[in-house]
Amino acid sequence: METFFNLSYSPFAFTQVLAHRGKYWTLLQNACRSLWNTAQMVVMRVLAGSLRLIDDLDIEANTRYLRGIMWLPFYTSADCLLDILVQVQNEVKLDSESNRKVKDIVLRVAPSFSGTA
Repeated sequence: METFFNLSYSPFAFTQVLAHRGKYWTLLQNACRSLWNTAQMVVMRVLAGSLRLIDDLDIEANTRYLRGIMWLPFYTSADCLLDILVQVQNEVKLDSESNRKVKDIVLRVAPSFSGTA
């Protein structure tokens, strides 16, 4: 069963890594959302008892097993999302600083064109 989940989550991880490397913010968000939706469906089925991951009939044992399988894809998702958030914040900061510098230059040059300097 673990191999099945690793195979089913590997396309999500692949998409997340490519989106992160290419800095495609929307694609990364969609891949993480799809991972979350898929995981929620599996968790609901495990908790309802309609899906057993191991031979144990105990729902708590199945839930612990599921958490053991799913932590890595979610860790990768969170890491990629946080990293790209930092990148976006840095880009906004650099853009605002460069706009401020351009504005200062324009204000210094503008009076000389009007003949007041």
